[in-house]
Amino acid sequence: MSSWAKGVLAEALDSVCEQRDAEHVLVNGSYTSQMDSTTGLLEGTRRGDKFYRVTGDVLQADHNAALNVLARLADPEIKRYMPHRDVRRVLLSRSPAQLSVKGLELQAAMPINQVRINPNFIPEQLCSEF
Repeated sequence: MSSWAKGVLAEALDSVCEQRDAEHVLVNGSYTSQMDSTTGLLEGTRRGDKFYRVTGDVLQADHNAALNVLARLADPEIKRYMPHRDVRRVLLSRSPAQLSVKGLELQAAMPINQVRINPNFIPEQLCSEF
């Protein structure tokens, strides 16, 4: 979409929100169509208008993304103008499967802030793909 069209759309949204006494809030939309709205994790696959969860369930893709945008309003870690690579790092850091792949050990029912680092883990491996 061109800058001009974005500006026209933004003005129209502001006008409608003002008329309806509604609030217009912008959020960072990075990866919202690739996240599972049920778990809030970056897992699953979007193909066309379907989002396939890792559990095998199928969601309507736009509805799934809209729920993720709504949840993003309350996310203190993801800021509006944060680069998409940083958003990806935050989302991957929340996934227990991704943490174990990156060399971190998780214990069953252990809160994420009590995760132990594997002594054999080499930090360079974590940054090599970014």
